[in-house]
Amino acid sequence: SLPELVSAIIASLKGESALVLGNVIGSNVANITLIVGGAAVLRAMPIEKVMLERDGYLALSAAVLLLLFALNGVVSAFEGMVFFLLFVAYSVFLVQTSQDYQKAYHIRQFAQYFFRFGFITGPADSLRKSVRRTKESKSDESEVKESFDWRNFTTLLLSVFLIVLGGNFLVGEAVFFSNYFGLPVTLVGVILALGTTAPEMSVSIAATRQGMGGMVIGNAIGSVLCNTFLILGVASLISPISVSLLALKFAIPFLLGVTAILLVFKRSNHEIRRIEGVGLCLLYLAFIGGYALLA
Repeated sequence: SLPELVSAIIASLKGESALVLGNVIGSNVANITLIVGGAAVLRAMPIEKVMLERDGYLALSAAVLLLLFALNGVVSAFEGMVFFLLFVAYSVFLVQTSQDYQKAYHIRQFAQYFFRFGFITGPADSLRKSVRRTKESKSDESEVKESFDWRNFTTLLLSVFLIVLGGNFLVGEAVFFSNYFGLPVTLVGVILALGTTAPEMSVSIAATRQGMGGMVIGNAIGSVLCNTFLILGVASLISPISVSLLALKFAIPFLLGVTAILLVFKRSNHEIRRIEGVGLCLLYLAFIGGYALLA
């Protein structure tokens, strides 16, 4: 989601908040329907229960929260801060519970963790313990330090530059074609989302062929949470995101609906079958076609 984040930041700086919202909603719908559905068409995917009862319901909660924030026609900076804090809390929560992944962590555990500010107190405690251990332990003079790799550093800088360059180009051309064809910017963002999710589609197909259905679902749900919490959060902190009537009455409810449908599919023997994958792909076509007609 890093390229989408850079594009969202650039679009917000240029005052094109509708492009951000369209890209986020389009990406989320594509992840849930096209990517998961397309992978399931190739092979039925077993689903881990912990992913259903924590990550899946959190994705549904994110869609509900987005709908509530959009009711007044704008996602404000305060609401963006809430999204951003949820992203930070969820990321820290995953890291802290990663060693005990087999334990059934439900969404209510994350809710308690968030409202008790565990994402602040937890890392702070870990840092204090780490400092204490460092002071108590003696330094090993025989330890050999790795030399700084300038090739990796140069590659990192070049990659960041190309991402920023590509994001700036993407936003500029999207606005141009929106004006040229007289299309709503939000619709252009939805269409562009098909391109931004193409790499995830290729990864999902490769993972499905190797029987790694959990990676496909984890990538899709993780992208939905990252897009909603991180990208919308950062973008609205830069500039409040205006919500069009079409997005409020069609796109966001559609996102909420397909997320709920995905959870229903997961409950069918904790797997997504091929026929359900076909249904998800058809839902994506319905989303694009319906959005274009209404726009």
